[in-house]
Amino acid sequence: MSQSSARRRALRELSDPDAPITPLGTCSVQNQNGSLYSLLPQTQAVADGIEGGTEMVLGYDAETNTYLASPKWAVVENEDHWASDSLR
Repeated sequence: MSQSSARRRALRELSDPDAPITPLGTCSVQNQNGSLYSLLPQTQAVADGIEGGTEMVLGYDAETNTYLASPKWAVVENEDHWASDSLR
């Protein structure tokens, strides 16, 4: 699968109410030195190998007004990931 078709598939799943997306609850955005931060639930983050200092890849889907974040290592390991092109 090409990277552009993988990106389209990922964005399509975001707008699909039956997509396999797991709600993780809510959190508050924090402001520090002009940057905004948001928290990942610790239990889920630890289970996924995310800890302080983990490099993340960010995205935004304008169609669904949804922000996306994935650990950089997950993007590198999966060539069909929506963010693969951003690492080239």
